[in-house]
Amino acid sequence: MPDRDSTAEFEALATPQIDALLRTARRLVRDPGEAEDLVQDALLKGYRFFDRFERDSNFKAWIFKILMNTFVNVYRQKRRRGPTVDAELAAELEAEVSPNAGLDEIESFGAKEEAMLDLVDDRIRQAVLDLPEHLRIVFGLSAIEDLKYREIAEVLEVPVGTVMSRLFRARAMLKERLRELAATNGIEESEP
Repeated sequence: MPDRDSTAEFEALATPQIDALLRTARRLVRDPGEAEDLVQDALLKGYRFFDRFERDSNFKAWIFKILMNTFVNVYRQKRRRGPTVDAELAAELEAEVSPNAGLDEIESFGAKEEAMLDLVDDRIRQAVLDLPEHLRIVFGLSAIEDLKYREIAEVLEVPVGTVMSRLFRARAMLKERLRELAATNGIEESEP
């Protein structure tokens, strides 16, 4: 466990990242409560292993990487295992919950993204939400969380080239979809 000075240092570094972590967690899991649990688990792991954090490196990228690893290791395992509930409770829940509910529907955006997307037409908003998960996550980390390519690569544990490629594809898909929307609404593309 970190000592008192390390605890204060961890708190000083982690506190400004909590909102961004929550936004990202909401993009990963649909349920706000699960998103909060995911962030809490990530912060707890970060605190426990804070002695391994290299002080001259980027804390934001480090804590986001822990968040992503926690999501992959814990929350996706839940999806594979399925819920563990008694038969009576399962019967009650089955009547209330659609069979597709859960982590397969990683379509949720956080409050900041929702507010930003509320300013645009619903069709544009849907174009962003329709991006494949791996492209939408990179797009969100870049455009909304303002992480650099290298930081996104660290968080997702992929090469920088993969981040650049995914971001390029996300932008190209959005551009094409927006072109289609403009054309269907009688808006002509202007010369660059």
